[in-house]
Amino acid sequence: MADDKVITFAYTPEGHGGTFPFDPIRSPPLIGTYGLTTSVGVYLPLPDDRSFIAHINAGIKTKLDLKIYRLNFAESTAIKNAVHEQLTAHAKANDWSPQDVISTANANGSKRPYVMCPMYCIPSNPNQGIVDGIQHFLGSAGNVDLHINEHMVQGFYVEVRTGSVQTIEQKWDLDWRGQRVESGVGVGDKEGLVV
Repeated sequence: MADDKVITFAYTPEGHGGTFPFDPIRSPPLIGTYGLTTSVGVYLPLPDDRSFIAHINAGIKTKLDLKIYRLNFAESTAIKNAVHEQLTAHAKANDWSPQDVISTANANGSKRPYVMCPMYCIPSNPNQGIVDGIQHFLGSAGNVDLHINEHMVQGFYVEVRTGSVQTIEQKWDLDWRGQRVESGVGVGDKEGLVV
């Protein structure tokens, strides 16, 4: 659409993430991810102008090396535990903790943990295990802003200084077979409206 804004932000691709320091001179002021069609995006505010952001996808590999996305309870629990363990190890290696996330959120009400998940409500989906692992890592005081997607809102970016989150609306067209194909990215507000 001609009315869409173009926003430049540090993009975190699927399968990547980490702890990022913010330097007002060298760092981009916005960080985010998009393309969250079958995956989960997470932003955790940290003290000292740092942030954690990741674009997480999970599935269980079969003996034929195929990924399956309909899980039983044990498989979903295994994903939850793996996400929790990886977040714990990453936080320890980068000198922060879940309590740092909670303290940062409490000190600055606009900086809250944010999780975007397009397919959370689908039974037996790996995304439930991912979100449960993030929530387990943060504990009951984590107060996660969980954004369960509509089909068009599939990404977000964060203004690092303020913690303000804006959603990104993924544009789709249908190809000659009637299959969805990406046609572009538009920016939306937190409710997913194109601006």
